[in-house]
Amino acid sequence: MKTGGKDNFLIKDVGTRLLLGWFKVVTDDEIFRSTNNFRNMMRWSLLLRKINVLSITGEIKMALETGNECLLIAEKTAIKKLISDTNLCLAEIYADLGDFFAVKDKATKALIFYEQINDIEGEAWSLNQLGRAFVYEGRLDEAIEKHRSAEVLFKKCNNLEGQAYTHNNLANLYWRNGSTAEAQQSYEAALELFKRLGLQQQISLALNNLGTVFQRFGDHSASNRYFADSLRIRKEIGDKMGIGTVLNNMGMNALFLGNYESAIDHLQQALRTRRETGQIKEMGIIYSNIGNAYAKLGEYDKANGFYLEALDIKKRMHDDYSLAVTYLSMAIAALDTRKNDEAQECLNKVSAINKKLNNDDLHARMNEVAVTLRLETDMPIDEQVKKQIEIDIESAMRNKMQVRLATFLMLKGRIRLVENDYGEANRLFTQSLDIFINSSDRYNRGKVLYFMGIAHCLAGNSPKAIGVLRESLDIFGTIKARLWLNRVGSFLKEKENRP
Repeated sequence: MKTGGKDNFLIKDVGTRLLLGWFKVVTDDEIFRSTNNFRNMMRWSLLLRKINVLSITGEIKMALETGNECLLIAEKTAIKKLISDTNLCLAEIYADLGDFFAVKDKATKALIFYEQINDIEGEAWSLNQLGRAFVYEGRLDEAIEKHRSAEVLFKKCNNLEGQAYTHNNLANLYWRNGSTAEAQQSYEAALELFKRLGLQQQISLALNNLGTVFQRFGDHSASNRYFADSLRIRKEIGDKMGIGTVLNNMGMNALFLGNYESAIDHLQQALRTRRETGQIKEMGIIYSNIGNAYAKLGEYDKANGFYLEALDIKKRMHDDYSLAVTYLSMAIAALDTRKNDEAQECLNKVSAINKKLNNDDLHARMNEVAVTLRLETDMPIDEQVKKQIEIDIESAMRNKMQVRLATFLMLKGRIRLVENDYGEANRLFTQSLDIFINSSDRYNRGKVLYFMGIAHCLAGNSPKAIGVLRESLDIFGTIKARLWLNRVGSFLKEKENRP
């Protein structure tokens, strides 16, 4: 958390407890409760520093209580600088709690006072917080405008830290909207500035974010290196919230690699950390990710339980983007279990949400599930659907999103399979397979081999089909993906027993 343009107090747990004890004695002392402005300012300053310590140690609810106490003191002094700084501080606390309606309220109030006293840096920090709030309302163009306005002000006052944070915020926007290559550039710019400033917590933040970029690229080795470096720093500085973030992302890497039990272990650790720090919004994200891991294992009842927990939190937090992502996960799970009506119902909910958000990334993911649903239910694939797949393939190539590219190549191959163009289907499956092999994505590798086996079988090449299907079966057996293990096994048994 950043309140005064400097790095947080980076102290160990024992030191933290001693310092918090000292803060309690000093700030409870009657002499600091005087109505005298000087004494109020002293008490305000001490409480603001206490908030920094509480934020680092993950005591976010206590930080919020202290922040509200700060605001009462600031308003008592009627000093605009104190009032604006406190509102900005509260905006940052609410951002940690995922309450972006409160973030917008506090950041707006801070901005008004900063403009009145011509505090350019304060204006810039407030604009950054408003940008973050607009993201969660789906107002991405306005969010970009706020962050870019902040960047202009930070450059005007030569504030490198502010520029670094703004690069990071813009990168988050690009990442969320599927512009992964642009996100990478902005995260790298932020990391370079944080390193120049020697801000360890922020360095760990940028490292983690770059890890998510390479995760989306499908380069899980690079991704894990960034996550490991980020986790090391966050453990050194006692950043509980940051530790929870990295554990979640490492769990996602394990999920992509088909190590589902390891993924669940990392995600459960992240969930416990989030409970300790009171980060409800992030708990919703982790519940959804754990659901995905159980779905891959074929344990759909467990998966559904975690999805429902995720939906409950995301609805309460009004996190529409994340809510849509969970509905997409539920649609995929429903497709796997041939519950096509449930899959369509989930897709309809995603579509309704994205009419408001107009998010390109969500649109591509929704199209992936929608095309899969058409193929599973033998619905016709018209020219408009094929055109959209070509658009999604081009977008994935432009943004270096290799796993998504492979997924759409696999879908295009399945369409060619339905059209009896087995040679072209296998060419597309081979392209897709190569990408899944390079990204170590065993789950999708097993799926594309299954469809290759079907193509060889329909083309009359039964020996080749049986060999490919056995390879698929081995993969699903290794990663314990029970539903696909049964599906491939049944098809293979039928082909082996046919004279």
